[in-house]
Amino acid sequence: MKKIYFWLLLSATVVLASCGKDDLEVTDNGDGTIPVVGVSLDPEAVTLKEGEKVTLAVTVMPENATDKNVQWSSGDESIATVSETGEVTAVKEGNTTISVASVADPSQKATCEVTVSATVIAVTGITLNETTVSIKEGEKVTLTATIMPENATDKSVQWSSGDESIATVSETGEVTAIKEGNTTISVASVADPSQKATCEVTVIRVIRIGDYYMKDGSVLAGTTSPLTDQQKTDCIGVVFWVGDPTNVTNGDPALRNEHPGCTHGLVVSLENAYNGRHFVFRWQDPDWSDIAKWQETNLTGYESMATGTGDTDNFQKIMGYNNTKVIEQYNAYCDSQGAEMTKYKVEPVTVISQFESKFPAPANSSGWYLPSPKELSTLFSGWYDGNIWKIQQAGLGSLVSNSELMDLRIETLRGNVEETKMTSSRYWSSSQNADYPGSAYNILSGELRSDGKKSFTFRVRPVLAF
Repeated sequence: MKKIYFWLLLSATVVLASCGKDDLEVTDNGDGTIPVVGVSLDPEAVTLKEGEKVTLAVTVMPENATDKNVQWSSGDESIATVSETGEVTAVKEGNTTISVASVADPSQKATCEVTVSATVIAVTGITLNETTVSIKEGEKVTLTATIMPENATDKSVQWSSGDESIATVSETGEVTAIKEGNTTISVASVADPSQKATCEVTVIRVIRIGDYYMKDGSVLAGTTSPLTDQQKTDCIGVVFWVGDPTNVTNGDPALRNEHPGCTHGLVVSLENAYNGRHFVFRWQDPDWSDIAKWQETNLTGYESMATGTGDTDNFQKIMGYNNTKVIEQYNAYCDSQGAEMTKYKVEPVTVISQFESKFPAPANSSGWYLPSPKELSTLFSGWYDGNIWKIQQAGLGSLVSNSELMDLRIETLRGNVEETKMTSSRYWSSSQNADYPGSAYNILSGELRSDGKKSFTFRVRPVLAF
């Protein structure tokens, strides 16, 4: 009898072991409800791209459970969300877990591991805000690259220069001009280097002191070597100052009004003025004629050509063009008054008119004129912000270097000709001494002086603004 009971118990155990939760029909637990004994998901792991969706299938066991309602949740909704129906939406790249649990018995639950990969949006094109740029040596300009489409996954770019000796470019697109020439700045997509854009960059050489000024108004680098015979023939002067001679602070007001485009600098002629007989001239004969007084009565539109040497006087300003125009009007007046008056003419300005006919200045320049004290000082000593009358008194004689460079450049063009050199010669300015009308200012080796118009004969060196 004991053997029969044993075999019956063993058979029941085998039958129960062969049944899963899906196959079980659980009877009520005494209160008329059938409990949930398991929850499963299909699939248990899924990989999606950003923006993609998938609906997970949930199975609640047993089939005849009284309450089969479930609740969904996401471990990180910034990566993936899940709806009440089990629809999973991929939000951004990352990993998270989607869970589903029985409402009746939250301990009965299942999970699905979700991996979200980034959606790659390819770069389809690149444009630059500029396709051609012209900048001067030392200047900078920033190029802006636009990546298409706007929502491209990888918008990083790489910049490069075709010739870094001409222009360089930074990681942010800032182009720096190095030296005169042409090169191409390129920008390419890191993700797809075939997508690129270019900008043609022209670097313009900066005008420098010592450059050659040509008869057509162009400027040739002073470092050009060797010069061709044609270049030597075409050169009419040397740049001795770079800046705007029409500026409001210390520039020439008449030049500003009559030649507003002459904002690049000043040029000295290769030769002294010559009238066919002489290289040295009196300023005026007789020396007591007061041109500034005549100007007050007969001429408007120009500043006085007479000046003192104070810190705020026109002595400290570029005034040669203004003064020359006043003196030209005065000389014309003398001519109109008959032969007796011609002796009152200012000879240095007369000889510059003759110089102009022999060496015509370009149309885009001011034309040749007699320099003011400021221009003569700059020609010999370079630009000085202090009172130029006090350069020698202040022990600044060592400033005299500009004229030496001019002489070197001129020697390259004309040879070692004593008559063309400036360093050992004395030159008239176009300014009359306001305190002593019989005197005019002049310069010797960088030192400005005031001497009698009739008492001395000095050289005349024409200059022009361009």
